Amino acid sequence: MARLLPVGTKGIGLIATHDLELAHLADVYPQVYNFPFRDAVQEGKLVFDYIIRPGPSPTTNALKIMQMEGLPVS
Repeated sequence: MARLLPVGTKGIGLIATHDLELAHLADVYPQVYNFPFRDAVQEGKLVFDYIIRPGPSPTTNALKIMQMEGLPVS
């Protein structure tokens, strides 16, 4: 069984998520960083540039995907 360690202990973790609340952990813990890719819709497809940049993601691609599939987005 895995043991959860508090932020700041020896270890490295990576999380990929659409949960914007997790991005705010970097505001609370100086050991937590955000590194997003940029995304765009090109020719009806979601594409990524795969360049890692510092800071929280400025876009919410989950909403783009929903909109592309015809779901209502408000």
